[in-house]
Order: sequence, then C-alpha cells, then structure tokens
Amino acid sequence: MIAAGQTLSQVTSPYAWFPPTLTPDPDEDKRQADALLFVSVTRAQRALVVSYATSASGTPHARARAPVELLPKWQESRSIPTTQLPNVAPVRQHFEIPTVWGGHTRR
Repeated sequence: MIAAGQTLSQVTSPYAWFPPTLTPDPDEDKRQADALLFVSVTRAQRALVVSYATSASGTPHARARAPVELLPKWQESRSIPTTQLPNVAPVRQHFEIPTVWGGHTRR
C-alpha cells in the first residue's frame, strides 16, 4: 500500500481574507491527515510506503511542508526504517496543444 503526499502546509494562515466563520479549522486538517495515515497503516497487509515532500514545489524558495504529526510518532514507537530520497530539481516542460475537437486553444 502507498500513502502518498502525507504533508501539511507550514503556512500559518493561508485564508486570512476569509471571514472568521468561513475560515477552515487547521486542527481539522491535521486530524484528517492523521486519520488517512492511520487507515493506511492499519489496512496495509504486506508493506506500506509513505511519501511526503519537504517543500511545496522542490525549489529553493518554496513554502516548507512537514509530514503529518502521526508519522514521526509512529516511526519512533515502532522503530520504522526511513529512507530519504535525494533532492532532484523539478523538470519543467512546455506543451502546446493544437486544435481540440474542431476548436482552438487559447495561447
């Protein structure tokens, strides 16, 4: 089983412009992320791979990201081995889409 993208944003208030009654609860985001990891851990039958990025885009000025809070606790309590993959700069590619079903795309 693979649990991909198990990170939380390090931005303190990404919705500062929202009215207080509509602002998402950051604790709810944490609870949902932990719940997803918990389900992955308890449902894996043979192996579990958990992935997370340390930054939003992999570039030097990208916003920092951290793994969900349950992951380090689980790793420490169970002595789970970890592997950090080398940092690789993202490859940017340019694609141009020609005519689509008789129409043209905007440039």
